[in-house]
This record gives sequence, structure tokens and C-alpha cells, in this order.
Amino acid sequence: MLRKIITRAGHLGQSPMVIKSITITENACGALKSLKQADESFSEVILRVWQNVTSPTDKFFGILKGSEKDAQELIENVKKNRMKIQTELNTRAKNRKPS
Repeated sequence: MLRKIITRAGHLGQSPMVIKSITITENACGALKSLKQADESFSEVILRVWQNVTSPTDKFFGILKGSEKDAQELIENVKKNRMKIQTELNTRAKNRKPS
């Protein structure tokens, strides 16, 4: 069964915003409720939880150290390897026997 959660505009002194209605499963609603603190709206829960979510690639930002020249060399090597892979895939596709 699906349940609708309606967020309120201007809750707890926040600036007024458009009210949106979303549909989620009962399980998702239960999970959201379990994260909700007594004085929070569902919108605040979602925003609080979302602030702690990072992209899987975020941990790699800044990992490479080096000069601009090193970066350009890396980019060129990546481009060359992509071209090699694409050539290999095209060759395999041409040589593939129809099933």
C-alpha cells in the first residue's frame, strides 16, 4: 500500500515554499518516520539525511597531486586508452558471427 506525505510551507519559521505531494511505499514511510525527530517535518528529515549523502566519486576529489602538465598527460593517456578500447570493440563487433 502506498502512503502520501504532504510537506507544509513555512514550517518552523522557514521561508514559504511550494507544497509538493510525494507517494512512497509503507516501508519507505516507516523508514522515514524512524529517522524523524519529534520537532521535525518530513521535509526537514529528508534534507538532514540528504546533507550526509555523498557521491561515490567524492572520495576521489583531490587524490591526484601534480602539475597541470601531469594532468594533461593523464587526460591524453585516458583518451588514447578509450580509443584503443573502442577500436577493439569495433573489431570484435565486425568479426562476431551472427547467432
